[in-house]
Amino acid sequence: MTLQAKSYLREFVQILLGKNRQDTLRVHLIRGASGTFALKIASTGLVLITSLVLARILWVKGYGTYIYAISWINLLSVLPVMGLPTLLTRKVACYKTQKDWGLLRGILHWSDQVVSIVSLGLVFLVVGIVWLLGGHLEPQIATSIWIAMLMLPFLAFVSLRQGAMQGLGYVIVAQFPQMLVLPILFLILVGGLQFAFDLNASSAIGMRVLATMIAFLVGMGLFKKYLPSSVKEALPNYHKREWLMNTLPLLFISTAGTINQQISIIMIGSMLGSEATGIFDVARKGAILVSFILMAVNMPLAPTVARLYARGEKEHLQRVVTKSAQLALFGSLPIALGLIIFGRWVLLIFGREFMGGSAVLAILCLGQLVNAGMGSVGLLLNMTGHEQDTARGIGIAMAINVILNAILIPKWNIEGAAFATSSSMIFWNVLLAIRVYKRLGINSTALGKID
Repeated sequence: MTLQAKSYLREFVQILLGKNRQDTLRVHLIRGASGTFALKIASTGLVLITSLVLARILWVKGYGTYIYAISWINLLSVLPVMGLPTLLTRKVACYKTQKDWGLLRGILHWSDQVVSIVSLGLVFLVVGIVWLLGGHLEPQIATSIWIAMLMLPFLAFVSLRQGAMQGLGYVIVAQFPQMLVLPILFLILVGGLQFAFDLNASSAIGMRVLATMIAFLVGMGLFKKYLPSSVKEALPNYHKREWLMNTLPLLFISTAGTINQQISIIMIGSMLGSEATGIFDVARKGAILVSFILMAVNMPLAPTVARLYARGEKEHLQRVVTKSAQLALFGSLPIALGLIIFGRWVLLIFGREFMGGSAVLAILCLGQLVNAGMGSVGLLLNMTGHEQDTARGIGIAMAINVILNAILIPKWNIEGAAFATSSSMIFWNVLLAIRVYKRLGINSTALGKID
């Protein structure tokens, strides 16, 4: 190990232990990335434990009903927030830097109004549709969806508060309600209800609604605590037309991104059946581990990019972007190699029948590794007002993913779906990296030069 590498490692450890109390961007990014990574690991572990508990309590049919209802909520939850968490992260960071407290209070008030109106309207619409289709749905499924819809407004506001808190610079605290409070409370409530009564799908969803409501209240409390007093005292100022125009491409990005994540699973299920779907899904979840470092880097990077861009500090921004991409790539590399080499044994944990997904896992890991090495391309465009480029890129990638899946699944089964998923991801990253360079003059990749 070189002296420079030893020095960097020593500094990294000191920051994590709290011995380095400097307030530099480098310290901020390392703290934010490491904290986000720890939260992501904890959240993923809680989700896996909760899924195991629910599967054993509810059995196959009950668990399937629960997942079906929650999946609808996850899909519908994209609509009420309309891309506003990303917009809030960007605008709040900019307005805070410029000390424009009136606009900061205005966008917070306006976003609350938008989410309230859209989420409540969506709840009544979906409840009405389920009621009209009541004769075509199993009674427990209809009841579960009705109960689950109560969660939608609260889930939307949890995401909204997270985006605003990130913009204020409280990256780790912003994630507590959704990543820790909600899953921990849900696990406790499920365990308590099962101990006192017999849990079923509907009551499990009811506990999820209750946990989401409490997470919403915790998020509100944290937001009020950390919101600067200057914002509370300022008269709100509004740029509604500008903000609305900004949200439209962000809404498309969120919707297309959700579809892009699920399309391979849907098409495999339609063409190959449930067994192939299960194997692919387990392999896909394993490959997501490779992207943990990039996701951890992106959380503190988002408000930093917005601030540096607002100040016009291009050279500083290039250094931050390059260091972040290098951290993401070299942090992801050992995870990807481990999953590629020991994939069969990793999948054996889920059961011997899942070992056939080792090739899928390897292909998806390679795609995620390229994703890390290309850097935070979408974030850079979104945080600098070029979200329309991100929207076009993800729309093209979604189309490529659908077409390749349709061609390759009949030929190569789940390996074809993996190739389609990774190919569309690589294409999206390359396309947006080019747009970042043209728009900002910034090399987003790990190969960017630092003066």
